[in-house]
Amino acid sequence: RFDFWQVLAEMETEYARDVEPIVYGELLDDLVDEIVYDVVKKGYMTKKGHARHTWKERWFVLDMSALTYYVSREKMEKKGCVRLTGRSVVEPIADKTAHKYRILLTDGLDGRKYELCASDQRTKQEWIACLRRVIGHRPETGSLQRQEKLERKRERDERRMEKRRMEETSELQRRELERERQAREEAETKVRQEQEWLQEEMKRRLEAEEQQRKHLDELERERVLKMEEEKEKKTKEELLDEELRRRRELEELHVQQQQELEDERRKLDDMQTQNEEFMRLLQLEREKFEKADEERRKAEELYQKALARGENPPKPPKYEVKISPGLAKLIGPKGGIVTHRGLGAFPKDTIPNPMWEQRKASSRSPAISSLGSGSSQCGSTEVEDVE
Repeated sequence: RFDFWQVLAEMETEYARDVEPIVYGELLDDLVDEIVYDVVKKGYMTKKGHARHTWKERWFVLDMSALTYYVSREKMEKKGCVRLTGRSVVEPIADKTAHKYRILLTDGLDGRKYELCASDQRTKQEWIACLRRVIGHRPETGSLQRQEKLERKRERDERRMEKRRMEETSELQRRELERERQAREEAETKVRQEQEWLQEEMKRRLEAEEQQRKHLDELERERVLKMEEEKEKKTKEELLDEELRRRRELEELHVQQQQELEDERRKLDDMQTQNEEFMRLLQLEREKFEKADEERRKAEELYQKALARGENPPKPPKYEVKISPGLAKLIGPKGGIVTHRGLGAFPKDTIPNPMWEQRKASSRSPAISSLGSGSSQCGSTEVEDVE
């Protein structure tokens, strides 16, 4: 007969020599709760009160019929009990900032709802799984621990049977592989013999083919040599024809280049003659222009002296400069007022005296007009005294 207390004494003598009494006592409590009182799970959770709605930590003990909660682990003061039947409901609640891992549990007899909070997500899932397992358990099937024990025994038996089947299967596979290996060795021996015979046969065939190939190579070599000789002969003829054609083209090109060289030499002589004539005319025109510019400068000096003395100066001669294409135009001073400081010293807008407007018509500077633009062609310049 099984004696529980004798087993505990043996365990204490054999395994609990160096264990502290408190730890050993808690271990015995857990063992008694699980075996004797069918306790499924126990631990600390916080519970929300029904009257004041405050959260307090309680020690919860889950057995096959109810979830009982106490003030502390010693279970000295019982605070309440949630009866579990098939009508009980357990479900998780959405997390809040203060109490994240909450569970809502309904009493199976009076329908009263209890709001609990676990310490973390894993503990919350464990409590929900254990509560649902107890709620869904039928009393006629026996204790939940005994049922789980039978289930674990059945799983061990199934694993043992599966292991035995796997060993038998492995032995059958080993024997089958051994037979296959022997058959493969026999087949390989037969194939090796056939390969040796085929190699000898192939060697004889290769020797015959080698003789035939050498004969064909000799014939092909003779044919290729003959074709190369004919091709070389034809190439030499084509090269000779090409050389003759190139020689004729070079002769024609030489004659054409001589003709073009003669034309270019003739054009160069003509251009040199024109350039010399242009330089001569340009020198003549430059001398005429310098002479006219000297006369104009003297007339302006006389005109300025007369203005300085306050006399009515004689009308300066007007010069008209005609510049043929090829020479630059003359640039004269700008401005409409003539004073003792010279032509164009003051703009007309800076002196409001109308007397200057009267004298402006009679004191104009010699007009210089440009009638041509520069180019590379030869031209002439004429200076006329207009009274």
